[in-house]
Amino acid sequence: MNINEYRSDIRELIRDVNEKRIDNPDEAIACCDKLEEYGLSVKDNALIGYARFTKGEIYYSKNDVANFYLNMMECMEPYKSIREWGYLVMANNMLGIMTVNRGMIPTAVDYFYEAFDYCDKYKLPDLKWMVDLNMAGLYTILGDYESAKNH
Repeated sequence: MNINEYRSDIRELIRDVNEKRIDNPDEAIACCDKLEEYGLSVKDNALIGYARFTKGEIYYSKNDVANFYLNMMECMEPYKSIREWGYLVMANNMLGIMTVNRGMIPTAVDYFYEAFDYCDKYKLPDLKWMVDLNMAGLYTILGDYESAKNH
């Protein structure tokens, strides 16, 4: 996403999100809400996807499971519509991680394999290694060390 294409107030909100996401996550979420609202009003799927994905990341770090899942799932359609395959890989990977941590292994595998599909289809080897690493961790948890080594 090229933020230089946006009005100055929108660029400032994006900068605020990036600066505050660690030290002041609640303010960053409020900025994301404004970006999402604006994105919806002008039908800008890049802003909508960015706002939802970023909120999902912030909620992940806060261990707010419900809001994490909600935002990660809601970022998918906007990102698909603008063909942001890398963000879809990262979203599915994070969903897989959170789902493993919740003990829902079959569902986590589905998320990881969806991430793999995007990596293979759109030639994203720089992201595939992250998914491989998390699949290896999943297989290690299951005690399937041979499959873990393959990832």
